[in-house]
Amino acid sequence: MNNLAIIVTVLLIFQMAFSFLQVRYYSGFIRKIAKKFASKKGYALKTQVAKNIFKSTIILVVVNEDNKIVEVYEYAGLTVFSKFKERREYVGQMLDRSLLALLDEKKTSKLKRNAFEKLVLN
Repeated sequence: MNNLAIIVTVLLIFQMAFSFLQVRYYSGFIRKIAKKFASKKGYALKTQVAKNIFKSTIILVVVNEDNKIVEVYEYAGLTVFSKFKERREYVGQMLDRSLLALLDEKKTSKLKRNAFEKLVLN
């Protein structure tokens, strides 16, 4: 029984450490993108999260004043070792319902589509 308690404690410590690293990476990345566009007028940074039991997907979008997508980043995966990846295929698209139709055509994953749908509808 003592061994089980030690194993659970060690696992909890690792989980806390990895969660801390993940939050630190996320915050730093958001700060970097926000700083990049802070001096430029008419740009907005928007993020959205979609989750299921095992995975989550975070979509980060920078749009101009016309609601046209300037930059898109996706964070998806099961582990803390996942990183934001630039998704250039959405640059130039409007952040509106037409984007959702494009996602349906490309047979985008359900989590990614849900995150984009939340961005469009909010």
